[in-house]
Amino acid sequence: MRLRPIIVLGVERSGTSVVSDLIHRWGAHPGDLSRHVATDDHNPQGYFEYLPMQTLLHDVLVATQTSLWHPDFKGRMERLALDPHFSARAAALVAEMEASGQPWLWKDPLMSLQMPFWERFVPAPVCVVTVRNPNDSGRSFARMNFSEALRRRIRTDAYFGFRWQFTMLAILEYLDHNPEHLFIRYERLLADPAGQVARLCRFLDDRLAAEGGAEERRALMNAAVQP
Repeated sequence: MRLRPIIVLGVERSGTSVVSDLIHRWGAHPGDLSRHVATDDHNPQGYFEYLPMQTLLHDVLVATQTSLWHPDFKGRMERLALDPHFSARAAALVAEMEASGQPWLWKDPLMSLQMPFWERFVPAPVCVVTVRNPNDSGRSFARMNFSEALRRRIRTDAYFGFRWQFTMLAILEYLDHNPEHLFIRYERLLADPAGQVARLCRFLDDRLAAEGGAEERRALMNAAVQP
């Protein structure tokens, strides 16, 4: 297989974790699993979020000294990619992932908004984008992140609607100059696991020159989907 990164993009609670599990079972290296975000009731099969990468995502966000919604957020991330401190940390993380000698995988919803920083260090990755009904994603996001009292006080559906649109527009803008991508619809994955797994497997095999063993890879991947 070619030594190439695979980036999973998508809004929170849109199926990014299960798709990352599928890609891991296909054969991508996600980093040391003992250094991943722990499983919980929201994601009992794992989040597939590598903590060292998440730490850098957070530090870059803090260093912008503004919010995700600021008009200059993208410009500030691009400038931080030129900062010697952050560029050294990012390059070291990429080198660590490449040391596995196989295609490697990163996933975090925040990365969907931070690709202007990461594309300097991860040029032309293979991208898999998850899409789910935003109402369903929003309800799941609210249960996970907002207390019951807060859900009664604010329009969590309206808040998530803005967040969904903002994130998807950022993803689409990035994909305009990164043609190696595949969209996976969460509802179709649950309704037709074998068909969508085969589609994802073919996409990865073609881009990363995987030869032989496709049937075994698909069998491992199918076991990850629990409708």
